[in-house]
Amino acid sequence: MQSKNQKCHQQIKELETQLEKKEQRLNRIIRQSDRQQLELLILKEKYEEAKKLAEKANQSKSEFLANMSHEIRTPINAIIGFSELLNESIEDEKLRSYVKTIQSASNTLLVLINDILDLSKIEAGKLNIEKKPTNIYHLVDEIRSMFIVDVQRKNLELNVKVEKNVPQNLYLDAVRLRQIIVNLIGNAIKFTENGYINFTVEVLHRDMTKDTLDLEIKIEDSGIGIPKHQFEQIFEQFEQVDGQDTRKYGGTGLGLSISKRLTQMMNGKISLQSEEGVGTTFFVDLFDVKILPNQVEVKDDIINQDISDIEFKRARVLVVDDSFDNRILISRYFEDTNIEIVTASNALECIDKFQAEHIDLILMDIKISYEDGLEIVKYLKNLSDIPIIAIVSSIKDNNIDLFDGYIIKPILKNTLYMEFLKYLPHKEKINFKQKKSKRKKDVDFEKLKNRLRDLDPFYEKVVHNNNMSDIKTMALTLNEIAMEFDCDMLEEYSSEMLKAVDSFDIVKIEQLLSNYKNMQLDAIS
Repeated sequence: MQSKNQKCHQQIKELETQLEKKEQRLNRIIRQSDRQQLELLILKEKYEEAKKLAEKANQSKSEFLANMSHEIRTPINAIIGFSELLNESIEDEKLRSYVKTIQSASNTLLVLINDILDLSKIEAGKLNIEKKPTNIYHLVDEIRSMFIVDVQRKNLELNVKVEKNVPQNLYLDAVRLRQIIVNLIGNAIKFTENGYINFTVEVLHRDMTKDTLDLEIKIEDSGIGIPKHQFEQIFEQFEQVDGQDTRKYGGTGLGLSISKRLTQMMNGKISLQSEEGVGTTFFVDLFDVKILPNQVEVKDDIINQDISDIEFKRARVLVVDDSFDNRILISRYFEDTNIEIVTASNALECIDKFQAEHIDLILMDIKISYEDGLEIVKYLKNLSDIPIIAIVSSIKDNNIDLFDGYIIKPILKNTLYMEFLKYLPHKEKINFKQKKSKRKKDVDFEKLKNRLRDLDPFYEKVVHNNNMSDIKTMALTLNEIAMEFDCDMLEEYSSEMLKAVDSFDIVKIEQLLSNYKNMQLDAIS
């Protein structure tokens, strides 16, 4: 019995020892857990603090970049603007070439600044996609016009084609789509020494029930090409093709990165095919793009209209800008017109001039309005309904909607004129041109018939491909034939065709092409 008690006692002691060890282990675990929880809490607090500091730093960076955007664009505006005026007044070709170099360098600098600012806005989540009704044909023609001089300078062929199945009006962000296409075509021209650039727009898929489509923009070149292992790398920030001569080609390596981000923000993707020494093709695919009826009013950005035929009626414009150079530049733009420019350098001077003069329009640097918390704009709006146009560094500037319109720096003469046309009375100048009396001669109709017949295969190609470059070539050829044979009907037809091509009037072009055979018969009869 005693031995059993001893044994039992020993077992209890062993159990107590084990229990004590487990209790000690549990306490260690609890202490360790408490320490870990405390460490986690400290880490969380540090994370929150770091996050706040990062957000504050990011906000400071955005504010700094926004301010720098304004400060940098102001002198660039003066350089580009005054060189534009200088170019108009210089006749010596050598001196004009110097001015054109200044303009080209200034525009290149502006592109680099825009790239850096856009990237910062994307990273900060401050860049938004703003869709609006867009005439895709007008947009394509506008982009084509931008590169005419560049391709001619390098003796390249720029072929632009919008497939017939592409609707006229689409709901998308024309500003950002233009930016993507301009970057891709600019790169294509930069890296192509001889050959061609093909710019094509087509519909990949159309959903008739939803009135949407998948749109593809294709930019193809016969340039230096890109190695396959670098297809992904070139879309990274500050990346360029290995071995690329940066002194020759330049650039920041931001364009493709920005284009990719913008495409993704517009519910799309960007991809490429390339072969070294053969060329590269970039594809921009936008999905579920809303189709709009042709009757929808589309306000296009007018950028290349000839202003020489515009004559403003008498008007007084108040220019409010703290930059002396900008005030002088704008005054020079209108010195040979009926518009009188009154200037002010700050908000108080603006109010004094506004009250003392009869003002028809106000052009104000948006930075001036910030100085008084936009109170000056509200004050002026309460006094009268005179339109106020803002001078901005970016279309995304805050409070731009308080103004009646805006001009983005740099302020170009053509752009300013086109904006003023919206608010100031004007008329088109009447140019009296003496009509040349045509010398009639005996027309060899058989020879004319053969010349037109020789053109038939090319006509069939034009109808089949619907290529704007080919259409223009055909029109020019017809014009030459018209001059050779003194054929009024042919001359009128070719002139109408050239006008339609220059204005990218697709409907008119189709009408003229469908009527070509009838016109041909009439011309030789």
